[in-house]
Amino acid sequence: MDYILKVEPCIIHITPFGFYQFALDYNKAAKAVSKIDFQKRINYPAYFLYCRSIELTIKAVLLASKNFSKKEIHTHDFCKLLPKLGHHLEKVLLLKDVDKNMILDLDKWYKTDQKRFEYFSLETGIPSFIESNGFPILPTLEDLSSLSNKVLNPAMVKFVSL
Repeated sequence: MDYILKVEPCIIHITPFGFYQFALDYNKAAKAVSKIDFQKRINYPAYFLYCRSIELTIKAVLLASKNFSKKEIHTHDFCKLLPKLGHHLEKVLLLKDVDKNMILDLDKWYKTDQKRFEYFSLETGIPSFIESNGFPILPTLEDLSSLSNKVLNPAMVKFVSL
């Protein structure tokens, strides 16, 4: 006798806490990857993973605020996400201006239309730490790790768990 298993398309509902869990996963992966010795090359995978962790954390807070739908936050552009945080920027994520500026600098590498951590341009080659091609100097991985840990703080966890 044959058994037929029919699978219908499904909808997966991810809560703000679910976004937080994904952010934690990317943070843990970034920590592991940042230990890999890339010698004199930039550890692009670690930078990408830390940025994704920060992005998912921001999205968790925005969804928990109940002021935005998933469609409204469907972007990888920090320049579009950060202004939506309003008072949550400091109150929940504990971000100061220096942190916000680091995120905005990383946006030039990370956002969807650039994807500089994932791809390189045939015209300009692989970007370096030097601001020679219009991209800012990258923070150290230690600074980025601290920033990622900062946004994954206990106040944020409580906020997205409500």
